[in-house]
Amino acid sequence: MAWSDFAAGPDYPAVRSEPARIASADAERLAQLLTTLIRGDRFSEGLLAGAFDDGTLPAIARRVAVLAEQA
Repeated sequence: MAWSDFAAGPDYPAVRSEPARIASADAERLAQLLTTLIRGDRFSEGLLAGAFDDGTLPAIARRVAVLAEQA
């Protein structure tokens, strides 16, 4: 799925409004979310900083650590 399709779909706003949903995300969903945030920051400077401040990026890092332990 293209990052722009993910950003326009229902999952991206749901995750951004409720970062706790990241705790059950799989690796593919995390990759889509990170790609969308990074690409989005290119068009809207400060998006990544906001994702850090609202807990989205820390939640992604925690989930990646859990998935890495399971691998």
